[in-house]
Amino acid sequence: NDFKGSEGSWTYDLTLNWKWGTEFGETDPCAYYNSGDGSATEDATMLAELEDFKTAVAATTFTVNIAPKA
Repeated sequence: NDFKGSEGSWTYDLTLNWKWGTEFGETDPCAYYNSGDGSATEDATMLAELEDFKTAVAATTFTVNIAPKA
């Protein structure tokens, strides 16, 4: 049972696993910018891309709807 709590107050822990997309060559940004195509990226461009990424992640919300079983 993954739910913890009592009546009116419940929590559920969920681990989210990130997968890097094509923007960073399907690897994490550090590896991308240190090798391959990313190593030629100008510092200002790299910073702008990472700031855009940070903004997008910070704006992400998750909604969980729980309904009783029929």
